[in-house]
Amino acid sequence: MLLSQVLFTFPSGASHLSSHSILVPPQVCKSNIMMAAPRKDGLDAPPPPNSLPVACVDTTPQAVIETVLSDLKCPICLDLLTVPVLMLPCQHNFCQACLRDMFQGPYRSRRIRCPVCREEFWLSRGVDGVARNRLAEKVLETWQEEQAKPKPKTTMCADHPDERVNLFCQTDDRAICARCVITLHRHHDVTELGRVFQWKKAHLEASLERLDQTNGELDSFIELLNSVIMEVKDKAEEEKGKVTSAYDELISLLEDRKLGLMARVEEEAGGKLQELGEQADTCRDVLDNSRVVSSQARLALDETDLGAFVVLAGQTKQRIDQAVSMVRDMARLPAADSHFLHAGIDLHREKEMVISLSQEEGTRFTLDPRTAHRELVLRHGNTVVAMDAERRTCRHASLDSSACSSGSDSCGNSERFTRFSYSVLGSVFLSNGTHYWEVDVSGATTYRLGVASCRVAREKSLGCTADAWCISREGGDYFAHHDVQIYMLSIQEYPRMIGVLLDCEHGTLTFFDTMRDYAVVHRFLDVRGEGPICPAFSVGEGHLVLYTGRTAPEFHSSSAHSGKVIYNFINLMGRMVGY
Repeated sequence: MLLSQVLFTFPSGASHLSSHSILVPPQVCKSNIMMAAPRKDGLDAPPPPNSLPVACVDTTPQAVIETVLSDLKCPICLDLLTVPVLMLPCQHNFCQACLRDMFQGPYRSRRIRCPVCREEFWLSRGVDGVARNRLAEKVLETWQEEQAKPKPKTTMCADHPDERVNLFCQTDDRAICARCVITLHRHHDVTELGRVFQWKKAHLEASLERLDQTNGELDSFIELLNSVIMEVKDKAEEEKGKVTSAYDELISLLEDRKLGLMARVEEEAGGKLQELGEQADTCRDVLDNSRVVSSQARLALDETDLGAFVVLAGQTKQRIDQAVSMVRDMARLPAADSHFLHAGIDLHREKEMVISLSQEEGTRFTLDPRTAHRELVLRHGNTVVAMDAERRTCRHASLDSSACSSGSDSCGNSERFTRFSYSVLGSVFLSNGTHYWEVDVSGATTYRLGVASCRVAREKSLGCTADAWCISREGGDYFAHHDVQIYMLSIQEYPRMIGVLLDCEHGTLTFFDTMRDYAVVHRFLDVRGEGPICPAFSVGEGHLVLYTGRTAPEFHSSSAHSGKVIYNFINLMGRMVGY
């Protein structure tokens, strides 16, 4: 065996550091290889540097293999021997095919002369009697198998192109070779490249696990979106079926109205499906990008070259962190729900008052974000108001006037409700005519509905002043509020959709349970204020959904009409109930 290399080998059994003979003085190794501090590559706990490498001899140098292969060439074809290999008594080896072509052609003879040493041999069976060299055949087979194996990539040192990278400089955060230890990185913190490889691979695997987890969460959310989309589609079909079956009884008089109602349901369903579809597409795009990053990370984990992996690991981890951030930033609340405007439709009243269907639609308006309390959130085109639990601060802190310095909006906007008045006004001023709107209260457990003067006090709860009128649900009980007067309402069944009718000419404000044949919940008889009046809403827990542009109930024309009053009023004068 030839002694062709002298290499560094770590005591732990690490692979060779160089293909050249390099001896490192002990004093250099002692000063260069020491404990390293965290580096700029994000290693919060980098692996400690290893101990001093020692010199050893490579027992399988490439030169030895090349020398052996040179002895396994056929003297006739001058190429590597092919199995079967024949060996003459003079110990020279030949390909069987080459030897057969030479002595069984025109010069066929039992006397064979070696083409190399010219020694003659008598073989009773000619070429067929030449012995096979099993050892040479085995060497050739082993070499061919090794050649067929994929060769690992080798990263060479940037400063010494003829040297492989085998160490990692934690001071400069880069892979280096053994020569760098005694030159450019003489007094730097150096450790084994294999240790850094294992550490970074573990961190990359942990990041990949987090990415897979967030991908799973996003998958679940997409499934939720798909279920909501299907629910919206089913609900839309159900609503269209209800509308069709109800209006078929009055087809001669209600055909135009039916088509308008169908178009409204289709429009709302289309808007919901578009919002949900766009949200689902966005989530899928983020998930597809995240999966691409996941695939890239897995390919990086298969990298066998230590230096290439260290460089690739940092880049891949950055992409993973970005993908995880994008996935976690995705909203987990569907952009629309399955509730439709005409749930629970009942055309009994329309059958008796067909002519009223030709009336124009009511006033359309939205919620005014300029008046909304800072802890309320407006969504879906300012038609939904909800209490944001995360943004809701301590009530005692809201009493501190110094809180104004923390946000310019709370102090610079005099239109906004403050303190404990978690309220918002509608974006319309009403001073004459009749106006009707409906509010879906099924998603709220604490709320107030009514009207208030556009100049109502912004720091007081809705209904606690002389220029505000409202009903409320608080702790499962229902109340009517105006100034210092509070009425407790006895309700047999909680309303899900409440209609609000304001008759400015007669000064009345009536609340209806639209799901119970427009039964009257409560009526205020003297609703007059200084200046225009605005719709008013307040939320303590949950959310309210506003629907405008509705046709008002027919019996509003008589201020003396009380409707089907099915609730008893208990006068609780002087009792203050607020939230």
